[in-house]
Amino acid sequence: MDIQGFEIELGFKIQSSLKIEVQATLLNLELQEKNEVLRYRPEQQIRTSLIWSPNEQQQFLLHYALTGKRWDSSIPTGNRQLDTHHELALSWMAQWGDNFKTSLGIRNLLNLDHEILIGYEAPGTSVSASIAWVW
Repeated sequence: MDIQGFEIELGFKIQSSLKIEVQATLLNLELQEKNEVLRYRPEQQIRTSLIWSPNEQQQFLLHYALTGKRWDSSIPTGNRQLDTHHELALSWMAQWGDNFKTSLGIRNLLNLDHEILIGYEAPGTSVSASIAWVW
């Protein structure tokens, strides 16, 4: 197996309360056997986040992820290449004193269809909330 690739992580502070983070991985996968595939390894992955912190207690995050085509397999289907998919998420997190944290999030904001694994569709847009008290 011969794998060549490139990975980069960058962070830019636009102003004191606003920053952008970017992570990208690009791979060139060559297997010795032409009929073999490397499963669960996308050739491209890109993650980008826009993070706004209006104060020390709160943070808003807009997150975009691209996962390139990747191989998967199952007994009924054999090897199959899953399509590239995109996901957009939005979240808010807050720290209230030393012990109390809250968060809200919306995942797959655009409700784009894709298969996570063969036979497992993405759940659509989902909303999550958490409250944590640490003592």
